[in-house]
Amino acid sequence: MKKCYMLMAVLVILTVSSAVAENVSAENNHPDNEKTVRIATYNMHTGIGTDGHYNLDRLANTIRESGADIIGLQEVDVHWGSRSEFENQIEMLADTLNMGLFYWTRPHQANEKAIRCSRLSKYPIIHS
Repeated sequence: MKKCYMLMAVLVILTVSSAVAENVSAENNHPDNEKTVRIATYNMHTGIGTDGHYNLDRLANTIRESGADIIGLQEVDVHWGSRSEFENQIEMLADTLNMGLFYWTRPHQANEKAIRCSRLSKYPIIHS
């Protein structure tokens, strides 16, 4: 009977010490320099807000306040028309926010005015 209690005590000690060791090990393996990357997507409606007014600075502030590191944008005007003052919106936003940019369009629109999808990134865009 004594051997049974002794065996049970040893098993409990081993189980507890194993659990504690795993917990300590997990804490030690957690990198202190871990970084969270925030990704957002935004349909910018060609820079026209819900009030019906075109304001690219307001849009830039909204993006900045989001804290996103990488932003996917839809309905980006590039020299499209008077509604966006014929501006290249993605270049203006990239400059204002000090971010890298990438955009794509259909091949026949490559050198023309267009509505595009684009990406802004705080990280360098190495290849696209």
